Amino acid sequence: MNHRYEGKRVLCTGGAGFLGINLVDKLLEEGAEVSVIDDFSTGDKDAYKFGDGVYVMPASVTSSVVKDLLRYTDIIFHLAARNIILSTKDPHEDYETNIGGL
Repeated sequence: MNHRYEGKRVLCTGGAGFLGINLVDKLLEEGAEVSVIDDFSTGDKDAYKFGDGVYVMPASVTSSVVKDLLRYTDIIFHLAARNIILSTKDPHEDYETNIGGL
């Protein structure tokens, strides 16, 4: 197993989505310290079970909490994205989440 993330502090935006959950599992296997930020705009928040050592922040990537997390982050995986139903209801928020951020 490759341990290139061992000891790294990793932030995964959208970490509670399908891709994010799988990435977080892999990062944990490689010894990373993982933080997840997700607004849980889709799905059931209680359905997501993360392993030990995962810090989960229920917030949007447009929130100021992201700046706080960046101080303790070596690597970022940006997987946060609005689904097509939510994006057509509010294109501006879709842009901010998918591209703009802070």
